[in-house]
Amino acid sequence: MKFGMRFATTVFAIAALTIPFRASAISVKEFNAQTRDQQAQFISTTVDKIVTDVAKVDPVLSKSIRDYFGVTPSGKDQPPGLLAFGASLKAITDLGDKGKLDMDKVKTEGILLAIIKTNLMNKQAQNGNQSVAPVGGETVYQFLLLEDNAQVKEIQRLCGNVVTDFSKKTDGDKPLPENTYQDRRQVANFLRALFLRGSTDVSDSMTGDVTSRIKEIAGTSPFADVVDSLRTVVFEYFDKFKSASIVNDSDADQQTYFLNQYKAYFQQSTDDYNKQMAQVRQKADALEKQLDQEKQYALHKLRELCGETVLSDGRRVLHVEKGESSDVAMKKFQQCIAWDERKPKP
Repeated sequence: MKFGMRFATTVFAIAALTIPFRASAISVKEFNAQTRDQQAQFISTTVDKIVTDVAKVDPVLSKSIRDYFGVTPSGKDQPPGLLAFGASLKAITDLGDKGKLDMDKVKTEGILLAIIKTNLMNKQAQNGNQSVAPVGGETVYQFLLLEDNAQVKEIQRLCGNVVTDFSKKTDGDKPLPENTYQDRRQVANFLRALFLRGSTDVSDSMTGDVTSRIKEIAGTSPFADVVDSLRTVVFEYFDKFKSASIVNDSDADQQTYFLNQYKAYFQQSTDDYNKQMAQVRQKADALEKQLDQEKQYALHKLRELCGETVLSDGRRVLHVEKGESSDVAMKKFQQCIAWDERKPKP
């Protein structure tokens, strides 16, 4: 079967996977609040819907899903799908408890979809099942489970794969048009300069920025594909720096160009940020000074209005005019309490 048909089948299968979610979607927070019986019923009902809908476009995948969640292998306590779901649910809950994910926004069905994509659809594609095309790699929440050093290595691995592919002059057996090859070569040298030099310093490497952006994406879209997220961030920067003027430059010169462009961009961004923060501090200082002046003025007016005297021991004495009743004096005191910087309230 041609790749186009495989890809179309995959698209329809993914669409079928998402259809049941629209009506029954619940968050991880809601799922965790259910009883075990309610959770079991929810998973069973959702998997049944997935199996039924996928069967309409891909019977082979549908059966794989049913077996994955419904058949317990010899020597195991549960089907592999349920074990995978339990492990993913725990990992996501732990990330939510650490404030890295919003469990009100993460949908339980999304966990099932991620498991099916990663553990079934991609593996079937790798094993030569022609009805299934690969649909992505690890999700951003799986990326967050890695240690910091492992996250850096994973980003470098993914970038290295792109560099290897984009450094070729052919697409499979077909030669690439020269302009396409040159565009891809610039991307490869951009990645070499800012991801594969070994540096992780924020001033001359994008690794830290990409990691931070992936973490932001995970907060609301934990099942987004890491490769897609990486591609989005990379091309935001690449589009700023790419240039027709370096098309004929050597790989080394292109890498130097991109590194210098990023350093200049980073320095300018840092300078702009520091300038903005200085302005914020200046405004805050001016506001603080203004408030202090208004406070002193208010205290002056309050004492003037109330005819107050502060004794040496800190007590405050309210002056009472001769012949003034205690009720009148108390009313004057209440006016003092209610007074604002404009005038005493009636």
